[in-house]
Amino acid sequence: MATIDPHLTDLDLLRETARGDDHAARLLWQRHALWIRAYAASIAPDAADDLLQRAFCTILDTPARDIHKVTDARAWLCRCVRNDALNLLRSRRRETNRRLQLRPALATTPDHDAGLLSTALASLPRRLREVLLLRHKAGLTFDQMSLALGVPRSTLASRHDVAIAQLRRLLAEHHPPSTAREVHHA
Repeated sequence: MATIDPHLTDLDLLRETARGDDHAARLLWQRHALWIRAYAASIAPDAADDLLQRAFCTILDTPARDIHKVTDARAWLCRCVRNDALNLLRSRRRETNRRLQLRPALATTPDHDAGLLSTALASLPRRLREVLLLRHKAGLTFDQMSLALGVPRSTLASRHDVAIAQLRRLLAEHHPPSTAREVHHA
């Protein structure tokens, strides 16, 4: 097999990897594994390594005609991670709901504040939560998110603003009144 030029674009490497070129796969891995894992960990921390592996396996499972439609390798890999992570989270949520019989999302234990942001983020609708995660965890631009999600850039910018506003509202609602007053006066 011929040596792959390390100066090839991500799209070139993606296509060569899909054709079974191990060296191209290694270069693609070197370029993207860290950020893919970081993004995956932001969605499902305990499954980040599995999601990372699945993203690269998806390259090999995707027909060449579909790989050639990819216009941004990073955005496409993010989409792969996102889809697998959402499927995993849906499955987990269904199982948890069955086991816990839909008990309230927020506990009244002393460690309530430790997971408040995480809980508030998880309570956002998926379409809003994913915009925040793609933007702030995966570091995607709105243009890349548009490619990854198949949604217009302007819609994603609006969703981002709505998500931030809802997250702030949720956090304010769950702060004890004395803490909420202190935050507003600080």
